[in-house]
Amino acid sequence: MHDLIREMGRGIVVEESLGNPECQSGLWDAKEIWVVLESNKDLENLKRLDLTGSKNLIELPDFSRALKHEDVDLRGCTSLRDVHPSILSLQNLVTLLLDGCNSLQRLESSVHLGSLSNLGIWGCKNVKKFSVTSEKMEVLHLDEMDIVELSSSIGQLNKLRNLYITNCSQLKNLPNQLCSLKSLYTSHF
Repeated sequence: MHDLIREMGRGIVVEESLGNPECQSGLWDAKEIWVVLESNKDLENLKRLDLTGSKNLIELPDFSRALKHEDVDLRGCTSLRDVHPSILSLQNLVTLLLDGCNSLQRLESSVHLGSLSNLGIWGCKNVKKFSVTSEKMEVLHLDEMDIVELSSSIGQLNKLRNLYITNCSQLKNLPNQLCSLKSLYTSHF
C-alpha cells in the first residue's frame, strides 16, 4: 500500500512538470537525473533525490546548484564510493540516507551543516572515517560500521535524540562529549 501511494505521488510530480524533469521538485529516475545535471539546467526546484537501490551508481555529480535540496536517499547504492562534497554543503539538506552503501569509505564534512536532522549510514562496513555535524541533528544511525572512533564533535549535536551505534565491532571508545547531550533520549550501543 505504501509503495502504491509513493508511486501515485511521484506520478503527480511528473505530471505537474509536463514531462520536463528540470521543473520537478523530485527526481527518482537515474536517467532523468543525469539529463538534468548534464544539461546544466537550474536545479532550484529540486528538493528530493531518491536513487534507492541504484547498485551501479559509483559516484555523484556536483549538486551545488540544487539550492532547495532537502532529501537525498541513496540507500542500497552498493557501488557508491564517495559522496560528492557539494551534497554535504547543501544548506537545506534535512535527510541523508546512505544505509547499505557498502563501498562507501568515508563520510566527512568540513562544513557544519545547518539543517541536517536525520543521517542514516548503517551497514556501511567500509566507512572508516566519519565526521558530520549539524546543529539540528536529531537521528543518527551508525549501526554495523567499522569506524574506530567517534569524533568529539558529536558533543556539538545538542538536539540529538536518537543515536544508534550497535554492532560497531571496531569502535574502541566513546567520546566523553556524549555525556553533554541533554536531548539524547534513545541510545543503542
